[in-house]
Amino acid sequence: MSARFKALFFAAAKWLRPPDAEADARRADLWGLTVLLACTLLMFCGVLSNPGRVLSAPRTDTWHIFLPYRAFATREILHGHWPAWCPQIYGGMPFLANFESAMFYPPNLIFLVLPLGMAINLSFVSHILLLGVFTFLWSRADGRRVVPATMGAVLTMFGGSVFGHLYAGHLPTILTIAWTPLLLLAADRCLLGERRGLVLGSFALGMQLLAGHPQYALDGALVVFAYASLRLWISGASWRGLGMLVLVYIFGALLAAGQIIPGLEAAREGARVSMSGYKMVVDASLPPVELLTLFAPRLFGDMVNVPYWYTSRFYFWECCMFVSVTAVVLAFLGAFRVRTPGARVALWMVVALLVAALGKATPLYRFLCPLPGFSLLRGPSKFVFYMTLFLNRLAELGLDDLGHRHPVGRRTTGSLFLVALAFAGGAWGVHAVFTRQPLALGLLQTLLGGPVWLPGPLVGSQKARALAVSSLLVAAAIFALVACVLMLARRHRAVLYVLPVMAILEVFNFSGSLCATFSMARYQASVNRFHSRRPGDRILEWLSDPNGGLLTGARNVWGLDPDPLARYLDFIRYTQQLPLHVYDRDFLAFRGVHPLYVQMLRLDRVYYAGQDGMRSFDLHGACPRLMLVGHCTVMHGEPAILAALSQKGFDPRHEVILESQPVPAPVEGVRGTMRVVSEDSDSMTIEGVLDRPALLVVTDAYARDWVAEPLAGSAQSRYQVMPADYILRGIPLEKGRQRFRLVYRPRFLLVAESVSAVSWLVLLLVWGGAMFRRRRACGLTANS
Repeated sequence: MSARFKALFFAAAKWLRPPDAEADARRADLWGLTVLLACTLLMFCGVLSNPGRVLSAPRTDTWHIFLPYRAFATREILHGHWPAWCPQIYGGMPFLANFESAMFYPPNLIFLVLPLGMAINLSFVSHILLLGVFTFLWSRADGRRVVPATMGAVLTMFGGSVFGHLYAGHLPTILTIAWTPLLLLAADRCLLGERRGLVLGSFALGMQLLAGHPQYALDGALVVFAYASLRLWISGASWRGLGMLVLVYIFGALLAAGQIIPGLEAAREGARVSMSGYKMVVDASLPPVELLTLFAPRLFGDMVNVPYWYTSRFYFWECCMFVSVTAVVLAFLGAFRVRTPGARVALWMVVALLVAALGKATPLYRFLCPLPGFSLLRGPSKFVFYMTLFLNRLAELGLDDLGHRHPVGRRTTGSLFLVALAFAGGAWGVHAVFTRQPLALGLLQTLLGGPVWLPGPLVGSQKARALAVSSLLVAAAIFALVACVLMLARRHRAVLYVLPVMAILEVFNFSGSLCATFSMARYQASVNRFHSRRPGDRILEWLSDPNGGLLTGARNVWGLDPDPLARYLDFIRYTQQLPLHVYDRDFLAFRGVHPLYVQMLRLDRVYYAGQDGMRSFDLHGACPRLMLVGHCTVMHGEPAILAALSQKGFDPRHEVILESQPVPAPVEGVRGTMRVVSEDSDSMTIEGVLDRPALLVVTDAYARDWVAEPLAGSAQSRYQVMPADYILRGIPLEKGRQRFRLVYRPRFLLVAESVSAVSWLVLLLVWGGAMFRRRRACGLTANS
């Protein structure tokens, strides 16, 4: 090697790794954090400089769910109203209690001051950066040098298990997982008996629970306690630190009580209330063949040029494990060369989380499913993120070890060349399989161990074949290149710093292709098609933008949300002659416009897919918003009520089916008028005059937290809101003047918000006191 070449490498080594023993630690940390910020800006500079583009692919969850949710919440708050109910989808459903609304998440304040698309982008970008910063701080606190810690943070930020969710528009997922490394850092501090771990962990957990995805918070709790238990078991330290960690989760839950308590109460009425059992728990398990995405992430498609084609039951963003081939090699070295307790903990966590992610492919869940509360942990493939987090920790340890100890031997480099040869042979095999029909399809299905969903004529598709083959060949080339670098490092140690650069370039190349955007103008044009032509129209649209009414004000009898009201969903399924309590709400296809919900749900217009795009037709015969009915029948049991509603001759204008006896009982032949004086998203003021007792039916969706409050001048001092015709609201009225306010008020909401407010105040006081004592101690030390 020439002298100039040597000087270049040694200069790079000195710049890449300021020696921690000689340089100021804060300066080293600042260098690493600057690299993370630079990488973030480099990845997202295009979308951040273009306010007309929104991160995530078109027609994914950002488009369908989170843009409408944030727009609705922002509009209501700016009008001085904190929305508890959303009347625009599913005929009306809880909103504040819906975890995905994230109404109490502090960073969502940016939606009040920034344009909608820009605020969505900033939420994505800032939390991906936070994920990297917290991962870096966690690694540095555990003793990693700057370069390995920076590499691990970048790989976590831009790995497949994170950027796949960015592509799919899973905003709450990224907001929630961003706080996981900070929780793990707090767990380390708690195990050391440091009180700051309690404050730091409580804050991180409170933010995580408010971010909008409770599933990842529950999974994260299992991961944190498993990690802490392994650390204590392997190190042989005192188990008292677990007590402080338990306090972290108790106090963190109190911080988020304003969201948790209403959310759990609303969940009792939600569609998931009866979903349980082994089949539901293991749904969306990681297919074992997806282990290949550690090395070849585009083997089964990249969602950009070729759809993810492995099977229709799994999603690319749930299964992609890619963190770079170089990182996997470094993780292998960290697992088998490093003998520290931290390396053993990381290795055990990788193995345990991989087994958990595989779900039904292992017998583990057969034993865990009967445990209380375990049915809440659905989707084992969600553990992939946590597995890759600890895999990156092993890669950091491997890189750190290479800088301290002797280079790897010839046996290791020879094994890497053999692996490279195996992947090259696999590329040839995939090429042969894709070019043989129909035998090739059968062989592929046998190899993958299950049915294969092929969009269009995929077998024989040049794009799919080229992508799969090139992905395997790239993996083979990187294995060979890593082997060459390790061979050169025996003579020139500075060459090792090529490895983190290779890892970062790999993951950058991959994640850059998933950094999809869509036009905000195109989105607005799409949802504006569903403006009501008449105020108060109810529409049925489930094909294109089912939540578009949250922006336009149109009221849809359908929608897109993970947990609609169980009553309402069962009613719709009954009208479509589908089995009850099977909550595949995302894929429910309407077979026809049933007269039952045309009347009861005030359905005025239906959108459908025509040959020349979305078309619509008007309907007639819908019930009015308010109806006075003088005859009621009390029935019990869902099947009996739904059967009675669908009987020929049943007229909801003149007869109502109740589930309990109304007080006062209605009398036939009532005369009177009732009208809505004023309303907002979750309340309405109603007044009128009746000549005899009657039942007022409000043709909006019923939920048990709707209450009626008498107003001044009303003849009635107490009102009762009950389910009418299974899904509507019924209010028994006395004769005379009626004036009351119908309002949706989640039970225990005021108590929950008070608990959260007090808990946040206590946290701020404790944190402020700790900072004051620290500054005072520093001042005393300086004076002495």
